[in-house]
Amino acid sequence: MILVVNAGSSSIKVALFRADLTEVMAGQVSGIGGPLAHIDLGTDDKDIAAPDHGAALNAILQSFAAQGITTDQLTAVAHRVVHGGTSLVQPCRITDDVIAGIEAATPLDGLTMGTRSGAIDGMAVLRMADIHGAAEASRRLNKDSGLTGLGGANDMRLLLAADTPKAKFAVDHFCYWAARHAGSAIVAMGRVDAVAFTGGIGQNSAPIRDQIMSHLKFLGDVHVHVVKADEERQIALDAVTLGAV
Repeated sequence: MILVVNAGSSSIKVALFRADLTEVMAGQVSGIGGPLAHIDLGTDDKDIAAPDHGAALNAILQSFAAQGITTDQLTAVAHRVVHGGTSLVQPCRITDDVIAGIEAATPLDGLTMGTRSGAIDGMAVLRMADIHGAAEASRRLNKDSGLTGLGGANDMRLLLAADTPKAKFAVDHFCYWAARHAGSAIVAMGRVDAVAFTGGIGQNSAPIRDQIMSHLKFLGDVHVHVVKADEERQIALDAVTLGAV
């Protein structure tokens, strides 16, 4: 079987596929690093302690084992990497050189994430490194920033439910900068025919979609689509194409 691992800043989604891409099981650990980590995988549906991604992955493997799926049944493991720099632009097998290339690429740029800062002024990073040291600055920017640092939670559902100024600021910040990045993409493309939302927040949160589109109302009557993501099946297909099974 192929194990697909799709890790985000505060979640790990997994799926098991046979070689013919028949899905055997799928689920996730959400809320990693927060007070409400939860596993939903097969027959498991419960709150767990997942202070970091290592603990979340251990919980997933233990859940698989309890449901009769052990690591010796796996023929391949495939993972999504969003940004691999300019040299890693298509699916490939993991080697030491590939790992080095991934580690050299920044995971911080772009939109505010669950625990990562998103785009940040370079001088602010240098100042943090000067005050806290490079290692601690890196930890804070990757683990204690983003929605967690702004609003106190890395889960958008918790932020939307919270009636606090911090939570509202985090939501407003996220939506504003999502629209800013969309505007940048539109300039790069030279036109826009439609706006498509997908992924965890984009697919499941109508209030966030509405707030982002309110910032983009200058586009006029543009079509808006919600597209169900199926990243795990695509990752499994890429593994098969690479001859991993």
